[in-house]
Amino acid sequence: MLFWLKSCYVWGDDKSKLERIEIMNTIQRLITITAALIIVVFISAGYAAADRFVNNGNGTVTDTQTGLMWAAQDNGSDINWYNAKSYCEGFSKGGTGWRLPTQNELSGLYQSGLRSWGSHAIKLSGYEVWASETRMSIFGSDDAGDVYFVTGSRGWFPKSYAVYNSSIYTAHRALPVRTAR
Repeated sequence: MLFWLKSCYVWGDDKSKLERIEIMNTIQRLITITAALIIVVFISAGYAAADRFVNNGNGTVTDTQTGLMWAAQDNGSDINWYNAKSYCEGFSKGGTGWRLPTQNELSGLYQSGLRSWGSHAIKLSGYEVWASETRMSIFGSDDAGDVYFVTGSRGWFPKSYAVYNSSIYTAHRALPVRTAR
């Protein structure tokens, strides 16, 4: 319709027709400019997301948005919370001060696009990653938090769990984090 109006002929002194065509041309130009700006914003956002995580070349990745340094991959196998905590605290690539991440820090990774599959600067070999938060459940078990990297949901499991049900999925992993220096 816009193209048709732009190519209409004006007969005689019909100024109202000419004004309508000029208005439609202006609207068409605005739509084109708006679309171009939207494309630029999306492309810029894609580059910003790609630039957010810097591979340090030593088995670690720095998140420039949060100032956190992450292991470039998780521990690679099912692990309970106690062993995950030890694994993170003993991680030595890129310096010292490694720890289990909080649920908020893990949720931030999920929001940045990290999933249990696909391309990301940080590689996960399982679906769930242990967090540092702990609590006593109503059933009397000593639980720890985690984040499920399929949906981004937060959960609680007994610290002794490594695999919830191995016939359904492989579960908990350790992903060390520390403040970048």
